[in-house]
Amino acid sequence: IGTTGPLIYLIYLAYRFSNPFIFYKSQFVEGWAGTFPLKILQTSFTSFINAKYMTTRFYPALNLFYFVLFIFSLIMCIYSWNRPRISYSVWASLTVIVSFVRIESMGRYTSVLFPAFIVLTLMLKNKILYRIFLYASIFLLCVFTILFNHFYWVA
Repeated sequence: IGTTGPLIYLIYLAYRFSNPFIFYKSQFVEGWAGTFPLKILQTSFTSFINAKYMTTRFYPALNLFYFVLFIFSLIMCIYSWNRPRISYSVWASLTVIVSFVRIESMGRYTSVLFPAFIVLTLMLKNKILYRIFLYASIFLLCVFTILFNHFYWVA
């Protein structure tokens, strides 16, 4: 019963588009084709420094944010090797490494890294660090809500 949904979807794609695997082909369209993340970051950083980000919408700043998120997640995973179970840390580390393949999806992959959140709660016992993180989270919530409402950011 669990495979009927994907099978029906493949049948629909074969009927409608004459290709049941067109969803895979759509991953390589212009603008979404797999580019090495360091090349994306180099382009984003260059356009951000040269003030070209005004003409390329908000994407260079988002790519730089995703890179910072990657570094932060990697630090949390390294720090988690001594805290919760080792299997949690292995899973989190592999997820962060795999998520680097498609930097645009970094937020989706890192939002489920519960070992990083466990380690983060252990690190935020200090009230000053807790408040800094709280205010930064509120700020990012506001920024990404505005970006979502203006169709710059999906997830």
